[in-house]
Amino acid sequence: DVQKPEKMKNLRSLIYCLGLVLNLMAFPVSGQPIIDAKELEKNFYKTRKTSEEIVKDYIWYSRTDVTKEGKVMDILIEECRYGPNGKLQRRIINDQEAKLPSSFLVHQIAEEMKTKMVTFMNDLHVFLEKYSLDDATLGSAFFSKAKIGSPDPNGQVLVSSEDVIIKGDKLLWWIDLRDNSITKASIVTTFNGDQVEFTATYKYIPSGLQYMTFAEILVPLKSLIVQLHFYDYTKID
Repeated sequence: DVQKPEKMKNLRSLIYCLGLVLNLMAFPVSGQPIIDAKELEKNFYKTRKTSEEIVKDYIWYSRTDVTKEGKVMDILIEECRYGPNGKLQRRIINDQEAKLPSSFLVHQIAEEMKTKMVTFMNDLHVFLEKYSLDDATLGSAFFSKAKIGSPDPNGQVLVSSEDVIIKGDKLLWWIDLRDNSITKASIVTTFNGDQVEFTATYKYIPSGLQYMTFAEILVPLKSLIVQLHFYDYTKID
């Protein structure tokens, strides 16, 4: 049958095309390699550990702006460095608190509200620190179940997961694959019944130091905004 060779040729072409389709399904269309979560986790924490050692040789400044209901409540500027005991030391450079009402009763109420707000912010700070995932168990759990995107033109990948610390929360990290440092972070979570939104940007310098440059914490139900600036990192001679 003269048609058999032609049929066989068509069949081989069909099998070849199916093979191409399966390959395209198995690998990203962009040609980017599939990122191994365990390897990414290992490299990420290796970079962080190096930075945590290097930062002990630096001095820097932080500024905290607290705004409630559109009014600036406090501006705090501090000098930061690590002491000989390895603990972070902060020296207040400037602290501008909003003036309290002059009436005794109103002043007393305002003082109580201020105390409650300070307590809330301190507790919130401790809570949000958990999302740095310094705990190895939490870090491994995050990377093992995270969605890892393909690298963008700048070599950064989005790593995201839910139910990281509490049920319903979301944590997003943007990681630069060139040096395995974090460039941005985003958290949406709940603290004491209030929704909290946290965003931050980071910087990496060739010495191996990575640090947060800016962060913003929003607590919409309390009309509270906290902005944090970290700057002027200088190596100690």
